[in-house]
Amino acid sequence: MQRIWKVFLRFFRPHFPAITGILIVTVLTWHRLLLQTLQGEGFYYFLHGFTYLPVGNFLKDLMYSYDSGAKLLFDLFRILLRDNLFFYQFFVLVNVCLIAVWCYFFVYEIFRNRAHAAISTLLFSTNYSGYEML
Repeated sequence: MQRIWKVFLRFFRPHFPAITGILIVTVLTWHRLLLQTLQGEGFYYFLHGFTYLPVGNFLKDLMYSYDSGAKLLFDLFRILLRDNLFFYQFFVLVNVCLIAVWCYFFVYEIFRNRAHAAISTLLFSTNYSGYEML
């Protein structure tokens, strides 16, 4: 166990300042998410309005039907957390932070430059339109 910890620290140490800064800025940007209430969209992503696909088309059924994954996750949280939405929103904030860390390492693997990875991740994680579906 101690050997695994040493390998982890050796890998994580050069990225620690960038990841810490990214997490701080992300939490400061998204902290108001914790006090919001859920606004249900009916688990739809596209409106049924102006579509020209024929009835019974697989693509139309896929695009204009319920999102089963989001509905399943929301139903599971409703059972686990009851009416306490703070923990649900905290789960969303933790996921936003995990996506930001993943984005940092993804960009770092492409460019091999910590500054480029940190700047692009800060721009991505603080952009409200990037997380519109959260």
